[in-house]
Amino acid sequence: MKRINYDELHLNPFTLFDDYYGIVGVGKKEDANIMTISWGQMGILWHKKVVTLYIRESRYTKELLEKYDTVTVSFLDHEKYKKELALCGSITGRGIDKFKACNLNSVSDIDTPYTYVKEAFLVLKAKKIYETKIDLNNIQDKTIIEKFGLAKDNHFVYVCEIKQFCVDEKYFDEVIKNQE
Repeated sequence: MKRINYDELHLNPFTLFDDYYGIVGVGKKEDANIMTISWGQMGILWHKKVVTLYIRESRYTKELLEKYDTVTVSFLDHEKYKKELALCGSITGRGIDKFKACNLNSVSDIDTPYTYVKEAFLVLKAKKIYETKIDLNNIQDKTIIEKFGLAKDNHFVYVCEIKQFCVDEKYFDEVIKNQE
């Protein structure tokens, strides 16, 4: 993985989250967990480059986010890793190694508390700066509550400051630059 400056990325966040999905990584090597997400946002908040993540209350990843303040989002080629992305989003990491279960490789930085997916073409390394639970009373379109099961298993919102953007150089031209 090569660390790059954010202005080298000319990507479409809609395509990134909707077409490629992301894998959230939380924890150190010994207790790391990963989870597939397709909801997320990237932008500027409080003069910081941020990624916003939505994690259900019931997920083991949410428990780890209470313990750790760092998180990664790894983006993989969705066609090549379709099976792994689906499995990673459908099983819990409680009591199992999801990297092994999903046939993915973990990378843990020696000097930082970040764990991410080796197969990723883009990794965002971030630190939590804000969290809140979605207030169902504030959802204007009430059909969203039923459609996404929010009354049974609501989401927490995590706004995370992106500290590093890292790319796999062999995919950089193919995936990132082609989104321009």
